[in-house]
Amino acid sequence: MQNIKTKIKTNFTKNKLANIISASCLLLGTGAIAAPADIEKIEVTAQKRTQNIQEVPIAITAFSGDMIADMGLNSSNDLAEKTPNLTIGQPTGEGGVVAVVMRGVGLSDFAPNNQAPIGLYVDGVVAGNSNAQITTMFDVERVEVLKGPQGTLYGRNTTGGTINVVSRKPTSDTEGYVKVNMGNEGLRKVEGVFNTALTNNLNVRLAVVDYHLDGYMKNLVTGNEVEKENTAFRLLADWQVNDNWSVLFNVHGNDNDSDADLYNSSLDEDFYEGTSEYDPKISTETIGGSITIEGQLTDSISFTSITAYDELEKRQQEDADMLPLDLITNEYNPDTETFSQEIHVNGDYDNGHWIVGAFYGKDDIDYHQSVRVYGDAELIFETDFDENGALEPYSVNQLPGFFWNYNNDQQLTSMALFGQVDHKLSPDVELTVGLRVTKEEVELASEADLTGVGIILPAELGGLGIPAEMAPDLYLPGYYAVVGMNENVDANGRYFDKVDDTQVSGKVGINWQVSNDMMLFASVNRGFKGGGLNGNFIFNPDALSEFDSETINAYELGIKSDLLNKQLRFNSSVFYYDYQDAQVFNNAPDPVFGLPAQRVINSDVSLYGLDADLTWAATEALNIQASVGYVSSEYDENPVDPVTGELPIKGNQLQNAPELSASLVGMYEWNLESGNLKAMLDMSFTDKTYFSPYEDDAIAMGAYSLTNFRLAWTDNDDAWGVALWSKNLTDKEVKTYSFDLRPDFGFVENMRGAPRTFGVEVTYNFY
Repeated sequence: MQNIKTKIKTNFTKNKLANIISASCLLLGTGAIAAPADIEKIEVTAQKRTQNIQEVPIAITAFSGDMIADMGLNSSNDLAEKTPNLTIGQPTGEGGVVAVVMRGVGLSDFAPNNQAPIGLYVDGVVAGNSNAQITTMFDVERVEVLKGPQGTLYGRNTTGGTINVVSRKPTSDTEGYVKVNMGNEGLRKVEGVFNTALTNNLNVRLAVVDYHLDGYMKNLVTGNEVEKENTAFRLLADWQVNDNWSVLFNVHGNDNDSDADLYNSSLDEDFYEGTSEYDPKISTETIGGSITIEGQLTDSISFTSITAYDELEKRQQEDADMLPLDLITNEYNPDTETFSQEIHVNGDYDNGHWIVGAFYGKDDIDYHQSVRVYGDAELIFETDFDENGALEPYSVNQLPGFFWNYNNDQQLTSMALFGQVDHKLSPDVELTVGLRVTKEEVELASEADLTGVGIILPAELGGLGIPAEMAPDLYLPGYYAVVGMNENVDANGRYFDKVDDTQVSGKVGINWQVSNDMMLFASVNRGFKGGGLNGNFIFNPDALSEFDSETINAYELGIKSDLLNKQLRFNSSVFYYDYQDAQVFNNAPDPVFGLPAQRVINSDVSLYGLDADLTWAATEALNIQASVGYVSSEYDENPVDPVTGELPIKGNQLQNAPELSASLVGMYEWNLESGNLKAMLDMSFTDKTYFSPYEDDAIAMGAYSLTNFRLAWTDNDDAWGVALWSKNLTDKEVKTYSFDLRPDFGFVENMRGAPRTFGVEVTYNFY
């Protein structure tokens, strides 16, 4: 523990976090300090029932809808900046596959068929597939970030934790708002909500948001900016059947039709400029719905049923070489269909509370992906001179382009039974016991073909000197069978494999209500992420294989407290993870083909750390929130990949798992004759982050801080509001992901965060 304290102290000093705290005090202004106010009571449904956050023995970071709007969070990805010990990366850019890591637990595989180890739930519905783990943030009631394995109530694929996004529900009032944002880089964002009662027992709420950005990334070859267009909607209808039963209908959709983000080369002069021979596109369409039935079976027993179905279609192009040549061009086209059904029953008894439930889910992922390699190779392998002494391409083909096409279909079925009891051993001591049994099955069918032109070298290099137009075409429809020895590949080159797994997860915990304002808790949680099948770009069929489930036994001690007459809230926990068979993304080069292996293997890992959150209602006008997260992580072994060999990663820090992270938000309000004025300054710190398991400084982002500011005025009737805002106030250049292309092209490929942005927001509320 002393080492942890020393590390935190050193990093805070080195990165001048004290200056951040001092800066927040500027929000005090020159006005008189008012009397202190109580901290706002926060209610959450982390345990699938409504509770005060201070009564839930789980490390939780919660955001109200108003705070989400004030901080300008556009998507669930933006939560990482505000939540210590949480990172959310997108290896292929905005709209691509999401890599979520919480307390060091996560996965960096960008294969469309993999499942994330962090659960994302939107209005009670799980989005497990990594293609769907991003949601547009608009008209949100609250967000709950549950840290640590949630293996009882949420089940599979929550080894790291769970993110719950809860939308605002319909009411009987006729009301709504229109919000318009205009900013630099051509930002235009319009958000609107209308709520009303159609009948005495049927309330509806429609929310829509439309977002446009001219873009801050520029393609120097085409001269175009990377533009963004995104539209989303949500329609909720709440039917109060009678005094005891209600049905909530949820229909939602999203249409993202944008330019795909461009990578930046470490050789580029300008961080936000790059070179690509074309402008890649990304198109994502989602549509889905859910029906939630809630009611009272008796005075003490309630029933909940959530039935959901979602579809996603994505078309994403990627220039993976970031050169003005067609050397590596990828395309991802996943189509997913997801159905889930959950039923749970809650009950109260004299000495506690219980919940039992069942879950069924099925994901069907039909995805095509392709990669073109060395399409412009003749422009690189020039070895002849024209009459002026300039290099020119041969008139015969040399190393031509190859085009790999992959057609894949994966079906994942998951079934579970679960239950938890919170039993009072005494008025102040409560014992929690939870258990979940999960059975799942994963089936993957894959086939690949290779097209191109036969490799025939020119005469000067010992070849036949055949003109390019006479060179034979190459077509291998059964590519896997022709070039590999995989026993699961049939004679036609079709690969099929299946993984069956049954896991038991759960929780044992105890919490002691020391006083009305303080609770201590301790728990042992077991979580797991199911095994799966590698379905990325596989050039060597021998790399087609399964990977095992990962399991975590998490040991945690925590405190939740309201101090100084409820003016100061301090919550903290320390944790140790026994992390077995962690799923690690191996991107080492294949010794036969030279291309990245792009497969998941397993390795044991060591993890321990802490979370601490402090909220101080200093006065009625001033509120300060500070959070710190620390994670010590390392690989315990050098795992052996049967294709690429031993990976020398023992003792290295886990990828996408910075040791130290922190967040600070200061808010100050003035009551004016014309209305209310509120200033908010929020800052975040992220320690050095490695994007590969090799702890390579070139494939990393150094420690950095981000600062955002907002000044908002609302009139006395809360009808009109105007806000000035800026994000990344210091214009920090941040790498959000990196790939090592030095062996092939001599540079590192980077994905980038946004530069400084600023704008004005106008809101009109009607009642």
